[in-house]
Parts: sequence; C-alpha cells; structure tokens
Amino acid sequence: MGGRRNALTLHDYLAGRKQWLRVASIAGLGHAWSGSAPATALHAAAGPEASRMMLEFFGKHRRQAGDVQGWK
Repeated sequence: MGGRRNALTLHDYLAGRKQWLRVASIAGLGHAWSGSAPATALHAAAGPEASRMMLEFFGKHRRQAGDVQGWK
C-alpha cells in the first residue's frame, strides 16, 4: 500500500522470557483494518499492514504441545 503509516504502539507480554502476546495499538484507526485494500470493508489504506504483522508473529511463535497446561 502507499508510503503513509499510522502511529503504532506495541506491548509485548511475557511468561518468563517467552513472548505470549503482542498487542498492537494503531492511532486513530477505530475498527478499520490497517494496511488493507480500498475494496475491503472498514479499510484503512495507511500502514502498518496488520495482516503481515499477524503472519510474522504466528510464524515466529508456533505453539508446542505442552506449552500451556490444559490445552490440547
């Protein structure tokens, strides 16, 4: 998408030294999806690209069996 970007704040939550959650707050976004195409409902063309951020996070943080007690 274009070169324009919204202000982004990241908060990481850890369990010991392992990252379990990342919360991304994008200023002025409301319920729109950051970095999406104009044809998408509730789009916000200015980045960062939220879909890419999610794929990168989940690609780096695969859950292993036994990571959380009680999860199967």
